This record gives sequence, C-alpha cells and structure tokens, in this order.
Amino acid sequence: MGDASGGGLFVSENRVDLANEINEAINRLQLANPNVSWSEVQNVLIAAYCRVVARKAGFTAAERWSRMRRFSSVVEQQIAANLMAPGELIVANVPLLPGVFRELRSQAAASGQTTSQLMAAILTRAAGR
Repeated sequence: MGDASGGGLFVSENRVDLANEINEAINRLQLANPNVSWSEVQNVLIAAYCRVVARKAGFTAAERWSRMRRFSSVVEQQIAANLMAPGELIVANVPLLPGVFRELRSQAAASGQTTSQLMAAILTRAAGR
C-alpha cells in the first residue's frame, strides 16, 4: 500500500466497486501485518488513495476533494463492517434489486440462516469452493 502507485487502488464512480476494493486492501494489509490497528489501516488507505487521486488527470480540486471525502467515508464504513479476525473474510458489496434481496432474505429465513450467510454460501458454491 505504501508504494507510489497507491497499492492498486483505483478511482471509481461506483460506490460498490470502491467498497470492494477497500475490503481487498484491508485484507492485504491485515495479512501483511496481523497486528495492524484499525486507525493504521484507515491512515494507510487514505494516504494511498491520496496518491491515486493526485495522479488522476482531469480532476478539478473540487472533484479531488469530493473523491477523498467519499473514499474516507467508505473506509470508515468498511472498517466497521470488517471487525473480524485478520485475513479471515472479505466483505463483498453487491447491488441487488429490492425484490431479489427480499427473496434471498425469505430463503435465508426458511433455511435458518441470515441473508449474508445464504449469499456467502451461494457465492462460495459459484466460485467452485
């Protein structure tokens, strides 16, 4: 993450893609240093993203500032969602139509699972694991 490239982070318009990239970066940081604190994770990610946004051509100062604020907000949300053992899981954010989510929630309840447990099982099977 500390390299000049910004650790593989990219500038995205899509909040879901951004959240998934942040989760992957959090996972890499935790694997590299299992004792890294959440405040260190936040600082490293924001510092890396600053380099990415600074190098992005065509952004006005206001656009750069807006991207940084959004990134910081998503980092805070993802850290809150990722308070689990280092390197254990990556939380994937996937946009779903409301009807699809309601159906998944119903199926999960019928099988005695939470919606996220059912979705994780479905995605794990789809990935061949």
